[in-house]
Amino acid sequence: MAASLYPPSSREPAEKRRALAPDIENAFQAFSQKVFADSALSKKTKRWKRREWQSNLKRGSGDGD
Repeated sequence: MAASLYPPSSREPAEKRRALAPDIENAFQAFSQKVFADSALSKKTKRWKRREWQSNLKRGSGDGD
């Protein structure tokens, strides 16, 4: 099997991102809370978005918080 295209997942990139740009992180978290609030999006769209987010976590593009 070929080597993974993405590096192994770790918390370090997310922690560094938070330290360097806390306002952007806070804005993203606030946006996420609104998007996933009841009736903000259809259940189908939320389900798709969660799967995409989980897929990104597996590839190391997020930290799971």
